[in-house]
Amino acid sequence: MPAQRDRLGLKRLTKEIILFLLVAVGVSTIIGIFRAPRSAPDPSVLAGLRTIDGRPVDPLLRGDGALAIHFWGSWCPVCRAEADNLERLAPGRRILTVAVSSGDAATLRRWMAKRGLHYPVIADPDGRLARTFGVKVYPSTFIYDGKGTLRFALAGYTTTPGLWIRMLWAQYQ
Repeated sequence: MPAQRDRLGLKRLTKEIILFLLVAVGVSTIIGIFRAPRSAPDPSVLAGLRTIDGRPVDPLLRGDGALAIHFWGSWCPVCRAEADNLERLAPGRRILTVAVSSGDAATLRRWMAKRGLHYPVIADPDGRLARTFGVKVYPSTFIYDGKGTLRFALAGYTTTPGLWIRMLWAQYQ
């Protein structure tokens, strides 16, 4: 009987952990909706800029399908936790990130290399671009459809599936 009681206790604990995680994700999503900016400029405000690798961002801005513009900081623990989500999604998608108050291009290149990250990054050392987009919470993500219309504004951590679904949705709206 003790083994059966232990299994029942483990089963109950597992259910409680799953319920807690579901509630935490739900609350986080609701808070993110209220903290996200209500509007953002047209992505063309980034035209003419270059990534930390010296590549122009214009081809990303003019591409087909959804475009995600993601604001983050190397100093932000939530941003660091979310970095791998972007890394998984970036290949073959229009994802452009903006590193706010995280140093110059050389510093950011070293930071990205150390973590094995390869997605496109624009350095925003003084936060000017973040202010242009009305970003007050990090990370923040703006997802535009193929015509440049803002479809989603997100604040806080977003999962890989959450980003993927929103980008897919924006692509076909």
